[in-house]
Amino acid sequence: MNKSDARKFMVADLKRSGLTTKDIVCSPLTGDEGIVLMYGNRPGKPVRDNPPPAGYIIPAPDINGNIPDPKTGRWRIRFMEPWCPNDKDPAKYRGKAGAKPYLYFHKGVDWKKRFADPGCGIYIVEGEKKAAKLCKSGFPAIGISGVWNWMKDGNPINEIRSLPWAGHPVNIVFDSDKQTNPNIMDAERELADFLIDQGAVPYAVELPTLNGFDKTGVDDFLVHHKGRGKTRFIQLPKTGLLMPEGGTAADLLKEKIPEPYWAVPGLIPEGVTLLAGAPKAGKSWAALEIGIAVASGTKAFGQYPVNRSEVLYLSLEDTPKRLQGRIAILSHAGKRAVSHLHPRTTWPTMEGHCFKALETHLKQHPNTKLVIIDVLEKVRGQRTASESVYSHEYNTMAPISAFARKHGLAIIVIHHTRKGRDNDDQLNDVSGTTGLSAAADTICVMRKAGINSQLDDATRTWYARGRDIDEIDFALSLDIGNKGGWSYLGDTWRVQASETRQQILSAMDGSSTDKRLTPKQIEEATGIPNRNHKLANMLRRMKNDGFIEGSGVDGYYVPEPSPLAHRLDGNRPPKKGERGQP
Repeated sequence: MNKSDARKFMVADLKRSGLTTKDIVCSPLTGDEGIVLMYGNRPGKPVRDNPPPAGYIIPAPDINGNIPDPKTGRWRIRFMEPWCPNDKDPAKYRGKAGAKPYLYFHKGVDWKKRFADPGCGIYIVEGEKKAAKLCKSGFPAIGISGVWNWMKDGNPINEIRSLPWAGHPVNIVFDSDKQTNPNIMDAERELADFLIDQGAVPYAVELPTLNGFDKTGVDDFLVHHKGRGKTRFIQLPKTGLLMPEGGTAADLLKEKIPEPYWAVPGLIPEGVTLLAGAPKAGKSWAALEIGIAVASGTKAFGQYPVNRSEVLYLSLEDTPKRLQGRIAILSHAGKRAVSHLHPRTTWPTMEGHCFKALETHLKQHPNTKLVIIDVLEKVRGQRTASESVYSHEYNTMAPISAFARKHGLAIIVIHHTRKGRDNDDQLNDVSGTTGLSAAADTICVMRKAGINSQLDDATRTWYARGRDIDEIDFALSLDIGNKGGWSYLGDTWRVQASETRQQILSAMDGSSTDKRLTPKQIEEATGIPNRNHKLANMLRRMKNDGFIEGSGVDGYYVPEPSPLAHRLDGNRPPKKGERGQP
């Protein structure tokens, strides 16, 4: 590409941001000129083997409006095509190798005059063109070449520290994808904290994502709304980053905060529920059961009432035919209405248009309150070379959680468990690091019947713990033949007891420290004979296993609160002194 092609590209690219060559200092350059600027006269072999395309250079004027010498590195090149010497991380923009971060002060603004007036609002945006477009529209904006590029080695650069921020309202205008990108949110908070330390009053301007865009920058927003752009921009919501209104604890206590949404009260709250289980454990069947229950307004697992709503079910490992068959079984051939269930077998990944597609679906179906993602692996992106496994997993789940909070949704995300079992804490079964669990609001683990349990092969246990739910552990039975669905069996520790123990526990329902049953009363209630002390020995063993308390002399009772719904060993609930027991 020659310089003429680069110039045409420059003019067209500026036009997309609502700019001309009169609005911003820039100039076209060839790929060879770009090499010299970035690497000098001795570029490395990767650059020689894979030279950059043509593009144009955008220098960054200083606060006095002076255009810097190219040797200073206060510039970026906008390429005609994304480029990187090793093709591992191609980018639209690149700067001088090893250059320090800098601020972009648009040449058309008297910055010293602006900063001399403490009440004057200042804007901070990511990118030179966005800053130029805001300045052209009458909003004084400083550009940074990346959300973290106001820092060097973890400290604010001297250029930003030297500015008289005290008293100024400062509006941070990052792109619309920040709500689903924890890195951008972290950068925004760090920048706000710095500005607060300097005496400024920071705000976050909340840009919406426009239809047809993966994300929206402020230049996109202003161009899209044409003559109404300035008015629409002023009307955008702002989040105060210094202190929310009514920011004292006393005010918070007085505030009327709506209760969070529950898709299934007591089981599936607002936020992200991570449902993990081994292959063929029935995770997908269980998630579909919840989806059909919420969509139809019927009880989940035949036990839990629901808040009826529309449901989006992303069944990304199923074929349409298989999904059709499962819906037919769990809906009892359509007797449970499924017109509000929206199944999909394909969906964009988080590296693509996942959240944009979710936004579009919510606009088309505003009554959607439950989303099911089956499975996580089908939507999450690839881990970058710079990410730890923990960071990647946390950064995968955190945007989903943020999306759920933003829209008041319950989102169930299905994942796998690791090989082997942890009988001390079932949550340790979740595959991967604790990054996924840390970002989830609720964690559920489904298991097949254990070797030492009394449960059959069709029975599953559901153990859950979360920020908004009590610890629960119950047993379910799946029948895809005769009954066509799930049956709730009760607390796991009760269900796992032998038939004889079940009889005894049923007879002792309602017992307490003040209302005990003697072995004779239990014998009469159950019909279990006490010949050869059979019943007495069984009661002693049940006491040792933590099912009941008391003695043969004073009588026995089921302790209150009942044993935690968490199986620690074989078929018994926790004893006193074990986890969670006094």
